[in-house]
Amino acid sequence: MKTARIFYVVFLTLSFSLLLGCSGSGDDIQGLTVEAKTPGPHQVGTATLDLFDTSRPTSPNYEYPGDPSGRSLITEVWYPKPEAGKPNGPYPLIVFAHGFMAFRTQSVYLTSHLASHGYFVVSPDFPLSGMAGYTKNRGGADIGDVINQPGDVSFLIDKFLEFSNTPGNQFAGMIDPNEIGVTGHSLGGMTTILSSEGIMADSRVQAAAPLSPIACFFEPEYFNVKRHVPIIIMTGTSDIITPFDANARQTYANVKTPKYLVGIKGGTHVGFIDFNVPEKQALDAFMTMAGLSKILQGLIESVAGIKASAVGCLSMISIMDPEYGTDMSEIIIPDRQREISSIYETAFFGYYLKGESHWLPILSDEFARVTPDVEFEKEMLP
Repeated sequence: MKTARIFYVVFLTLSFSLLLGCSGSGDDIQGLTVEAKTPGPHQVGTATLDLFDTSRPTSPNYEYPGDPSGRSLITEVWYPKPEAGKPNGPYPLIVFAHGFMAFRTQSVYLTSHLASHGYFVVSPDFPLSGMAGYTKNRGGADIGDVINQPGDVSFLIDKFLEFSNTPGNQFAGMIDPNEIGVTGHSLGGMTTILSSEGIMADSRVQAAAPLSPIACFFEPEYFNVKRHVPIIIMTGTSDIITPFDANARQTYANVKTPKYLVGIKGGTHVGFIDFNVPEKQALDAFMTMAGLSKILQGLIESVAGIKASAVGCLSMISIMDPEYGTDMSEIIIPDRQREISSIYETAFFGYYLKGESHWLPILSDEFARVTPDVEFEKEMLP
């Protein structure tokens, strides 16, 4: 079934590429853009679940002794509400991974938007890398625990497929097991890559959309695997925390096709969250609360053994300069950055999970030509 689906998507891509050479109008793009950025036809329901994975321990973290009994994952859910007389699902499942020192509801603008367009979206509080590391007295945020987060993603996929397959469960019949995607921001972007590419990937994931991923650690060899899923990488060109070239562009160069790279001109690292936080203030908070040496050490230790190293991150060494990132004169309005990411994710998952080919113009140079605040590259299957 998966092989047939891949050929079907390739056929649609080639067919639409031929059509684009002969037709297409600004009116079509404008209509698609409005459709993608506007909430979809579904009313959105929400739920909060306290889930616990007993198959893997929570590691010790400084004064926190760890929890050998398992990993706590408080998870937020956004889903299409049922409509009278209509079947509710099945829908594609999307797992959203939050960033370092962040939390499960950091980007509701996106998770709720996707649910309104017919996706079942879940987002956990990771036990150590987010604010839960502070609020649950777990020794503070541990960035190195990112290596365990692909396991958390797989656990959530297992759990929600179980819910969907259980008669009488509130989510019974709502999830399509063949349509699963992952997205996430910053450290969650790194989690997205780990969950979809390389030796830690979950084979059920069919599409990946990392936002401003911490990705400079990945060596080209990491992506030399047989299995690859479509990926769209989005980052702001004014991101001072995970700079565009060292992270997004470097990863785009190394991953296999089909792949897309979106640079939001003047976009920032924190422009993908719900709160309008100044970029430099966010960077200072990371340095103060976590400490640069602790961050780097945690990352270096976590990626050891998975064809990743700090070599690709040498260009980011200027982050230690107190004056780094002080010139932020070309910053885009955060609402516009969030809007662009919603447009691209709606189109990307719509095409690669649902097979909706009408979204293809947004995933082409055609949309980028009429969107001056976007830099766009793509490479399709040969």
